[in-house]
Amino acid sequence: RHKGPVDVDLDCEEALALAPAFLPTTAAVFGRASKPRSHYLYCVDAPSFEKQAFVDPITRDTIIELRGDNGHQTVMPGSLHQDTGELIEWSEIPFPDVPSGVSAAALSHAARYIAIVTLIVRHMWHDGSRNEVCKLLAGVFYNLEWEVEDVKAIVQAAMNYTGDDDKTRIRTVGITFERGAAGKKVAGAPKLRQFLRNDVLVDKLLEWAGSRSATSLLRAYMLWPISASSRFLGLNISFRSLSRRLSGV
Repeated sequence: RHKGPVDVDLDCEEALALAPAFLPTTAAVFGRASKPRSHYLYCVDAPSFEKQAFVDPITRDTIIELRGDNGHQTVMPGSLHQDTGELIEWSEIPFPDVPSGVSAAALSHAARYIAIVTLIVRHMWHDGSRNEVCKLLAGVFYNLEWEVEDVKAIVQAAMNYTGDDDKTRIRTVGITFERGAAGKKVAGAPKLRQFLRNDVLVDKLLEWAGSRSATSLLRAYMLWPISASSRFLGLNISFRSLSRRLSGV
C-alpha cells in the first residue's frame, strides 16, 4: 500500500475557500501566514497514489494538486517557506493524527469538485449571464448522468463563493433534470460552447466532469461524514448518488 501520506495542496484562493466543503475531514492541516490551511494530509487505502494536478486551461495555474508517490515533496511544519521566509505550521493542533483508510477514489473525486467549481466561478459565473450558464451547466451534467443533488451542490458552492443569493439557480437545475426525465431535449455542451465561445474551457470541464473511477466511493462515504462547513454551504452529496457511481457512471 501507499506508505506516506497524500498531501492535498490548495494552490489558489478558490480552492482554499472550497476545500472544507468538499474534502474529507482531517485535523492534519497546515500552511503559512499568507496562505493558511493550504495543505491537507490523508493516508489513502490504495497500493499507490500517483500525483494528480488540476490546472486551469485558461490561466495555466494549478488549482489543486494531490501529491503522492514518485518523489513529490512537501515542506512540512517547522520549516521556513523558501520564497517568503514564513514559518510553516500546523493549523489546528501540532503533530495531529493523519486519518487512515481514506479512499483514493473519494479524494480524487473531491479534488475534481473543487476544480470544477473553480472553473465555473472564474470563467463562467459572470453578472448578467449566470442563469443561462446555470441552465447549460445543468444540461451538461444531466447528459453526463450526474445526480441532481450533486449538480445543486456544485451550483450552490459557486453561488456561495460569489455571494450570489438568487435561489432560482437551484430551481433551474431541478427543472432541467425534470425536463430530461420527461424525455424532453436538454441543451448541454454544444450550447455551452456556443455561449462561452471557449472550446478549451468546455473541453476541460467535460474532462473533469465525465467518467468517474468510483471503485470504493460507497466505502469512502462511510468514512467521510458531511462536515459542518458542508452543511453551512448547503452541500449534500447523496448516498444514492454515490451508490449509482459504483455502477460505472
